Amino acid sequence: MSIDRVRLFDVTGRMALEEIFDPQSACTELDVRALPDGMYFYEIWSEGRVARAGKVFKVE
Repeated sequence: MSIDRVRLFDVTGRMALEEIFDPQSACTELDVRALPDGMYFYEIWSEGRVARAGKVFKVE
């Protein structure tokens, strides 16, 4: 699966982060250091649609 973009939303539904990637890139990284600890919902987009969605926790 080639990843086009990743979006993170906080628990209120506000978009906290959006990263757009080169679909040809072999490596995908998100810099979440600026985000506060907590639970986030994610969407992984591929070929113009949501390919995966779920939740993730950020804890330092």
